[in-house]
Amino acid sequence: MSERRWTKRVLSGIVILLALYMALVFVLDPVMQYHAPWFGLKPQNGTSRYNNYGIARHMEFDSVILGASTFRYAKTSDYNALYDANAARIVFIAGYYREQSDWLRFAYEKKGTLKNVFWALDAQGILMGKDDYHYDGIPTYLYDDNLLNDVNYWFNKDMFPWMLRMVLNHTPLDFDSSDFRDPTGVEAIRAVYQRPETAAEPLPLDEAFVETVTGNVQQNIVEIVEAHPETQFTFVFPPVDMFYWDGVIRRGELDRVLEAERIIFEALAPYENVRVFSFFDDAEIAMDFDLYSDTVHFVPEIASEIFAITAEGEYQLTLENVDARIEAQRAMIEGYDYAALFAQEEEEE
Repeated sequence: MSERRWTKRVLSGIVILLALYMALVFVLDPVMQYHAPWFGLKPQNGTSRYNNYGIARHMEFDSVILGASTFRYAKTSDYNALYDANAARIVFIAGYYREQSDWLRFAYEKKGTLKNVFWALDAQGILMGKDDYHYDGIPTYLYDDNLLNDVNYWFNKDMFPWMLRMVLNHTPLDFDSSDFRDPTGVEAIRAVYQRPETAAEPLPLDEAFVETVTGNVQQNIVEIVEAHPETQFTFVFPPVDMFYWDGVIRRGELDRVLEAERIIFEALAPYENVRVFSFFDDAEIAMDFDLYSDTVHFVPEIASEIFAITAEGEYQLTLENVDARIEAQRAMIEGYDYAALFAQEEEEE
């Protein structure tokens, strides 16, 4: 066989294999880019940034639990029972508000309307800019209906194990799963918390800070609320533990975090279809380290408790109580004995 003919056969074989792989990706479509699963197969849990847009395209829901990862293991059935909903649980791990709002706009585009949006405004995103993303390399080619850029999906080798799990039904997608396995407690938190060595001076509440927070809430939250008066929005500042507040204080950010909370609340307060809740001053949760695996992630039972509390209307911020609530938060945060907490750590070392 001549070298030219051999090369031609090898190239032809590669083309055939690539075409077969592309066809397999289309038929199984593990991230539901084109269709819901065929042949009785089920969608699988996977990286949320790959899954989430397919969920919006092809799964049935009338409500959304949205946020970063604090509600990753929330039991959606608990929310559904309280809010008479059929909710999808959409998380963007360590994601900021821009990434979450992009998905929500897309969901409205595909669904037309939503009954409820339960949106966890995680503390880590509260000081971010309106267009900030936590990660590079986000698969935005899956976030539109442009077939041409899907070449990144068709020939993505990482889809093969995902398709294998799909065939084996290894990790079926379940909005009610709460497979929280992370260790909790002081030692677990200490293992991941990196305490700033020195305490910074409080950062100023200057014009640039106000513009950043205002731009973030206006672009990524208020615009969606205004566009959808038919939806009941529940915004929640989830509880974080005292290790988290220690870091906030030592970075000089406490004044900014509490003022950002106020700015976001005041931007949303005029809308009749909005309720805002804050758990920043829930000392019972924040000081019980057995409930946390790190500075922000709590056990699934806390998510269910928050669903129940918001359904009853407790911990809601109002124009009448916002000043007192923020002062109570400051008192709890600044009044905690951090020295004793870290002195104990030094003694153990």
